[in-house]
Amino acid sequence: MLSIQEALAALPDSPPPCTAESCALTDALGRILAESLIAPEDSPTFPKALMDGFAVHNSALTAPTDSAGLTELRVTDTLLAGQMPRSAPSPGQALRIMTGAVTPDGTAAVIPIEMTEFREAEPERLRVNPQELQAGMNILPRAANIAAGTELLSSGTVLHPGRIAALAEFGITTVPVYRQPRVAVLPTGDEVVHFSRQPPPGHIRNSSQPMLASQARSAGAVPILLDPVPDQPHSLADSIRTGLLADVLLLTGGVSMGTHDFVPQELERAGVRKIFHGIRMKPGKPLWFGIAQQDDHTCLVFGLPGNPVSSLVCFELFVRPLLCRLQKQPAPERHRAALTMDFSVRGNRPVCQPAQLSLCNGRLQATPLNWKVSADLNAITAANGMVLLNPEDEPAVAGQTVPAWYWYSNER
Repeated sequence: MLSIQEALAALPDSPPPCTAESCALTDALGRILAESLIAPEDSPTFPKALMDGFAVHNSALTAPTDSAGLTELRVTDTLLAGQMPRSAPSPGQALRIMTGAVTPDGTAAVIPIEMTEFREAEPERLRVNPQELQAGMNILPRAANIAAGTELLSSGTVLHPGRIAALAEFGITTVPVYRQPRVAVLPTGDEVVHFSRQPPPGHIRNSSQPMLASQARSAGAVPILLDPVPDQPHSLADSIRTGLLADVLLLTGGVSMGTHDFVPQELERAGVRKIFHGIRMKPGKPLWFGIAQQDDHTCLVFGLPGNPVSSLVCFELFVRPLLCRLQKQPAPERHRAALTMDFSVRGNRPVCQPAQLSLCNGRLQATPLNWKVSADLNAITAANGMVLLNPEDEPAVAGQTVPAWYWYSNER
């Protein structure tokens, strides 16, 4: 039986990444660039005014002043955003200019209107203090943000709203992104019915499938929900063949040592090469992992325990890192968190204990939750992560730092 670290090390470091595809920019939120993008032009493409005010000539910076320390300029024109300049400021002159407008050649500075003496009743008269002027003030030069030919975004970048805006500025309407991995989720078990159904006596609704589908989506993948199958070899074989067409196949249940736990044998009969089966951890001990290779298609296969907390933990520890690698992304960060309370775990296996993780004065803290068994869903409704507690290190005391993983944001 492998340790957690041994099992993580057994996962492929460089699985074949998903191929690239073209995606409309408006649909690209959360997608990952498959190629670096180069700025096709300067940004901005012209020098622009950063404030409403007045464009002044260089001579205004050293102009003689009156007893109040001011110099008077004559306003000769008004320049709006979107207009091309009709003239440039000359010595003793100024142009009224609006935010975003092209600053004319010969403009030394744009002085904000609130730093001037100006009245709308006398729109041609302006008084300014030369000592408050600096060359280049409130002007964004051409290419100040980025120059044409410079890398705009690198391959592997996740597209968030700000990056989408940056691409739209350059008129980029489609982007090359990695195809989202397809994750097939196959529930197994004679006792399992679809979560939308009323279960007959002795049966249970399948809660793992919608949970795993949500986890897959949060990892940038597209879930494929397969119908639950009973613990019968021929039924399993048909569904496994369908699931192997995906990039990742997740089976829930049927991986322990019971008389009707047929998943491992049916996976191997389907040509899936076993990498490991069984991990020294709680929950998730029966985890099975293998790789199916047919021609140029690879499917990464996990046999997850049937209990939902076990499946959730195994997904976060082992499945999510592989989904990241398929999309050329780094694995989720592992943290260290300080326990807020003394806490003991039973047994002789390391325990991934559901917990509430939070920042306090810049330090990550963890409050372990009262989780009883792998089927205890109540514990994970309040958890946003987990901590790894080792019975060999008992007792765990408040303030002790332990490995911690976030599952998802749980701010509300």
